[in-house]
Amino acid sequence: MLKKTVVVKKVKEKPKKEGEVDPKFWEMLLSAQKKDYERICQEFGITDYRWMLKRLNQLKKEREEEQAKYVEKVENMKPIEVKPNGKAGFELEMKLKNPKSKIYLYKNGEIVDYGDGTNDSFKHNLKKVGDKYTFTISNVGPEDAGLYQVNVEDATMFSTELEIADVEFDSTLKDVTVVKGKDATFECVLSDPVSKITWCVNDASIEPGDKYNITVSEDMLTHRLVVKNCRPLDNGTYTAIAGIKSSKAALTVKDDPTALQKGQRGTDNTDKLGKSRPGSCRAQHPKQLEGLVVVALAWKTGLQEMESWEVEVGRRGWEEVN
Repeated sequence: MLKKTVVVKKVKEKPKKEGEVDPKFWEMLLSAQKKDYERICQEFGITDYRWMLKRLNQLKKEREEEQAKYVEKVENMKPIEVKPNGKAGFELEMKLKNPKSKIYLYKNGEIVDYGDGTNDSFKHNLKKVGDKYTFTISNVGPEDAGLYQVNVEDATMFSTELEIADVEFDSTLKDVTVVKGKDATFECVLSDPVSKITWCVNDASIEPGDKYNITVSEDMLTHRLVVKNCRPLDNGTYTAIAGIKSSKAALTVKDDPTALQKGQRGTDNTDKLGKSRPGSCRAQHPKQLEGLVVVALAWKTGLQEMESWEVEVGRRGWEEVN
């Protein structure tokens, strides 16, 4: 006797209405880059992107009107992230209309006292250089997670959330040695899923682009960084940061022994570009090269290695490149 198959229909989740959305969702979107919109919507269960964008544009207009009371501009906002030195920080640039306007720092809606960076007794500090403001949190721990907000008087300038995942490194980074011109790959495996971790080189954050490729496995456990077309300048310490845990490894870029054996040191191209002296070269026939980009070869004093770079020949005629 055949058993009756029962088909269970999935109930389609209704889009959340504005009153049902966590206010933190809008705060994060107002300060986020467009590339992060989808991720933030997924975290808060928002599926109606058209409604989200319409409402977001309205809120942005209102926010800009509030900011205009106290500042001439707010730009170059960088979200908070944990650094290899154990601190967390975020920054923004803003030009105050009144230098005496008060600046406030909030965490989860509560005001936070901060120092100017000269006194180690403060956990939170603000350093100002010109129009650039850098906020830092020392000795970051799980208790420091939360939504941070910068206000000038009663107007919000920037909001950013510090998320501290409770994870360990099941597999740490390994040192990598590659031949110049090749790609280098760093990989780590986490104990629990994390959608995004922080990658650094010599304490400076890395973003995906022409130089770096950052990927995450489907289960969000394996994180990979690829350094493309490695050059000697890429030598250094690379760090993966997940939560407050980190893993470090070194990248060493070596010359291609095959290329050296073949005598590929740029001597053939040097003749085409004219005579050169250590540390400089000259581009000849400026009228023919005007407006073009040529490759110049330069010998570094005391080094056997020759490097190449691009030189744009302008309308001033030939010029010396130091």
